[in-house]
Amino acid sequence: MNKKILLFVSLLLPYLVEAQFSRKRNRYRYEIVYSAGATNFLGDLGGSSGTGTNFLRDVNAKATRPLIGAAFRYKNSPYFALKASLFVGMLHGSDEYTKE
Repeated sequence: MNKKILLFVSLLLPYLVEAQFSRKRNRYRYEIVYSAGATNFLGDLGGSSGTGTNFLRDVNAKATRPLIGAAFRYKNSPYFALKASLFVGMLHGSDEYTKE
């Protein structure tokens, strides 16, 4: 009998305890994210010398340009959030970087 009660309480306990939803939860509802990176054009123009290849072998450092971004996230529940992002970058490609 005690084992059944212990099993029942151990299965029910996680639903009764709300440790993650304390009053401090509102303190972490909003997030602001900053980011930085790089852009590179992997198309018909630019790329490494020779016939076009796939992905990393076709990256040309001369065509790489900066990228910056910012995002705002609002957590409206423990399982869902709304996010707005803005990324600004310069994309560059030129046929002068290859002999083809």
